[in-house]
Amino acid sequence: MMLLGLVLLACRQPLCEPDEPCDFDGGSYQVVRAPLPTDRAVIFLHGRQSRGDGVRRRTDVAAFHERGFHMVFPTAPKGEWRVSRGTRVRHDARWLAALADELQATGVASEFYVAGHSVGGSMSWYTACYQGDRFAAFGPSSGGYWLPEPTTCPSGPVHLRHSHGRIDTFVPLEGRALRRGDIAQANIFEGLERWRVHGGCSGEQTVSVEGPYTCEQAVDCVGSVQLCLYEGRHPKPDGWETHLAAWFDAVGR
Repeated sequence: MMLLGLVLLACRQPLCEPDEPCDFDGGSYQVVRAPLPTDRAVIFLHGRQSRGDGVRRRTDVAAFHERGFHMVFPTAPKGEWRVSRGTRVRHDARWLAALADELQATGVASEFYVAGHSVGGSMSWYTACYQGDRFAAFGPSSGGYWLPEPTTCPSGPVHLRHSHGRIDTFVPLEGRALRRGDIAQANIFEGLERWRVHGGCSGEQTVSVEGPYTCEQAVDCVGSVQLCLYEGRHPKPDGWETHLAAWFDAVGR
């Protein structure tokens, strides 16, 4: 089946040249292909006041390539993920699902994973909630829901690994209000508990250490929910890509 899928993908023609920006429905994307054939791709979401090409330059793409993933770096419609704007974030989640359909139709891959840092991490959470059935797994970093949180997720349980610095003051684990209370980042711990309930997890958790991370994983879930904390602030620690790529590879098999 894998060989047949790769043959079918090879028969299709992409709409843009490899490694060149492609316009897509008010936004854009850039594909950085792995050196060996693969039908899997990670869609990496940029943060606030950034773009896909900017985050590409700051990402260790080789760590994902070594695990058999193409990398896709989209730029959000109008240049910003609207994570603090209720119904509008649903549109951005639909846009990402449509982007996955576009990437599949043009032969990039057939299985897609979502990762992102800061606001890109928040957008990963919302995509998991509203379009989670379209993607294999989610790897958000240092960004979660904003208030008010979704009361329900139409997607089924997902595989989600959230990483976060213990002393992050830009996106605190406990959440915080901004603009004199007009908008607020939600509590990460409470949000993850919502994911555990959504996945039917038993309440028990296992603990493991992976490089800079101490990870707690809920057990007996449909899907999986994992929190990996590191001793740091908002920036991702060295090796983040290596650990996430390994986890994506494991849950995708």
